[in-house]
Amino acid sequence: MTNNDELKAKLEELRSELQTASQVTPADRDLWTNLMTDIVNLSNAEGEIEQSFRPSLEEKAAAYEVDHPKVAFAVRQVLDMLAKMGI
Repeated sequence: MTNNDELKAKLEELRSELQTASQVTPADRDLWTNLMTDIVNLSNAEGEIEQSFRPSLEEKAAAYEVDHPKVAFAVRQVLDMLAKMGI
């Protein structure tokens, strides 16, 4: 499995966790969807990569740590995978 395939699988796991998480607002669901779309697009991109989504992901992971630890854990795994990919 390639890094992109692993990343996409982890993002799908995160998406699943978000679907089952209670008390996630529609605005947060939209934000997560946009962040995940950006990650997939960047992982497929070549050349210079914009990393402006990283602080948003880190912030959301911290915010979800107490109420949604599975979501926060999945986000941290995604961040680790991105770091290993140089993103």
